[in-house]
Amino acid sequence: MSQARKIAARTADPILDQLVSHAEGQLSLAVGDETMAVTHFETALAASRAAADLDNEFVNLLTLGLARWRSGNEPGAITCFEETLVLAEKCGESVCRAEALAGLAALTWQDQPARAAYLLDQCLRLSRELNDPATTASCLETAASLAATELRPQHAALLHSAAESLRETMETDRHRPHTCQPEPNNSERRIRLDLGERSYDEANRDGRTLTLHAAIALALREDQSPARALNPGTGTGANLTPRELQVADLVSQGLSNKAIAERLMISQRTAQGHVEHTLSKLGFTSRVQIAAWVIKQANTGQRNEHSA
Repeated sequence: MSQARKIAARTADPILDQLVSHAEGQLSLAVGDETMAVTHFETALAASRAAADLDNEFVNLLTLGLARWRSGNEPGAITCFEETLVLAEKCGESVCRAEALAGLAALTWQDQPARAAYLLDQCLRLSRELNDPATTASCLETAASLAATELRPQHAALLHSAAESLRETMETDRHRPHTCQPEPNNSERRIRLDLGERSYDEANRDGRTLTLHAAIALALREDQSPARALNPGTGTGANLTPRELQVADLVSQGLSNKAIAERLMISQRTAQGHVEHTLSKLGFTSRVQIAAWVIKQANTGQRNEHSA
């Protein structure tokens, strides 16, 4: 890297100088020197802007945001991601826009959950269009954290394990050096405590079976009304009553028996009975399996609609 810097200094080429500064920032980030990474990326960003080099301006904005984030400067990181959004929307760029949305959601979910949910909705829909596992994994992790704070541990566990599975299969997309996602947040411990070891392990297994598109549908809670998501005339749910289909839908949203009872204005014991009957008819042993079944039925219904 020192030789590259000497060559850039000798040639006085602003484009080469910008590329070297960016590479120096990546190297500093890789070895954990976030402060120096910030300095290098700021230099690279200024150079790309001076040269009206839009592609590298995107890259430098995102990596500067990541470096600021990891150095503890969250307001500075938010500024970078917001500037990326403005620029991306102006020129119609999608990949960097999705990454900036994911970064903003991860930075705001604790203090501004409503804003984070809105950002996640946009990002997940865009990531689905792009078929982008890296950004999807980041969004799923943030969505899991939000679900955990909303006391929906089953939903959170499925999203968390789906995110882990995506990261393992893609190795965090190492070929995209400007990705703005940091390390996964620490939501797993809370989810595990809220759900219990056995249920968490079941959710972990089920979440890992979700495809990218199924996981996004789960995070967006799409097509989960019994009328659309669950077809009582097909599949293993053919014997479920309309009320049991309704209960299955609410279970998939992470509601407890008490919450289901309040939603349907029935007794908690009646709600428990409906859940038990649903488990028995479907041949399942856990509520997590019901949730996964609901998502599978919804996806099957969507495919049938598209093929009709």
